[in-house]
Amino acid sequence: MPTPDAPPPNWQPIGFLPNLAWMIDGMLESAQEVYGSLQQARSRPYVLDDATISRVREAHGAQLGDLWLYEEQLSRWQTPAPSEAEQQEITRLHQQLAELRRVLTSTLALADEMRDAR
Repeated sequence: MPTPDAPPPNWQPIGFLPNLAWMIDGMLESAQEVYGSLQQARSRPYVLDDATISRVREAHGAQLGDLWLYEEQLSRWQTPAPSEAEQQEITRLHQQLAELRRVLTSTLALADEMRDAR
C-alpha cells in the first residue's frame, strides 16, 4: 500500500496495457531466476554473502510491496468495459501477478532461511 508521503500514482490509459504486460512478465521471469539460483545454493548457504542476501531481501521485498500498484491499475482498466482481447490480457496479467506474489514470497522465505543457516 502507498506510504502517506508518497506521491499519488500516475494511472495509465488502457493503451499502456502492452507496456504493463512487458513489465509484469519481466518481473516474474527475473523473480523465478533468482528463486532458482537460491534453491541451487540452498544446501550451501555459505556461498552467498550477507550483502547478496540483503540485496535479494531488499529488492524482492520492495517488489512485493509494490504489487498493489499493478493490481490497482489492472482493476481500473476493468471499467469502462475493455475489449475482449484486452480483457483476456488483463485476466492473464492478474494470474501473472498472483504467481509473482507467490515467487517473491517464496524467495524472501528462502533468503531468510539461508541467512539464518549461516
